[in-house]
Amino acid sequence: MYLLISCILLNASLTIIFKYFDKYKIDIFQSIAINYITCFITGSLVIGQMSFVPQSASSQWFPYALVLGILFITVFNFVGATVKTNGVMAASIFQKMSLVAPTILGLVVYQESSGWLKILGILLAIGSIFVLVKPSEADHSNIAPSQAAHSVGYLLFPLATFFGSCLIDGGLYLVQRQNWINGEDLPFTTILFGVAAVGGLIGMLYQYIREGKTIKKSSILGGIILGVPNFFSIYLLMLVLANGWEGSFVFPVNNVGILSVSALVGVLVFKELMSISKIAGLAMAVLSILLISNN
Repeated sequence: MYLLISCILLNASLTIIFKYFDKYKIDIFQSIAINYITCFITGSLVIGQMSFVPQSASSQWFPYALVLGILFITVFNFVGATVKTNGVMAASIFQKMSLVAPTILGLVVYQESSGWLKILGILLAIGSIFVLVKPSEADHSNIAPSQAAHSVGYLLFPLATFFGSCLIDGGLYLVQRQNWINGEDLPFTTILFGVAAVGGLIGMLYQYIREGKTIKKSSILGGIILGVPNFFSIYLLMLVLANGWEGSFVFPVNNVGILSVSALVGVLVFKELMSISKIAGLAMAVLSILLISNN
């Protein structure tokens, strides 16, 4: 259980880091790209070498690491586009709702334990996401609602965020459940981030050629700070699944736990208002975790 709790805390720390990015006007895209490079270097340092890359190409999991790595950088761009067209609230909801993919896989395909209490807990977890992610004035500060609501991206980007996130969560669960990784969680996670890093570098190169945008020192620092906990958040999630935990338990608890801890940090550290809806959302989240865990 401590692995899952650590995973939740590490993921919540990413939310805190992003809040500081916004405060200090740090370039998000550049920081994300540097973050993926940092993740790859972190994994390589933990392994103790970088020469594992050629050998990994013959591994059963290698094609899945490539696909998931491409999805990581692609979905990030969808999330950014969703924030611009629909706001932070919508982006968070569609991203965290990805818990439905591994949950359905676990319950339907792999016949994981179920029962009306667990089903109720999962439904309550989904509901708590909508309640916890409360809209604010800032969510719509950069959007012209009348224009955005009639744009193709208004519907396309949130759906792309949702389905892309579902593919990521479902894919991570699938490769672990099918035992394709076969104990090589660390190389798998490292290669995955390595592929995402290549995508990020291509994106930064495009920005430089198209817009003359150079890499800022603040982006490098932000990416390094973000990258280390980001790597271990995914690595620990893979370890939790490797230990035999059911996907229909892990992903709802993980996603709802991240939002709950982030909400508490927002109140305690950033002095955000504890609204009635936020209190209700936290209560729903705690109850959902208890119901899912009690199955």
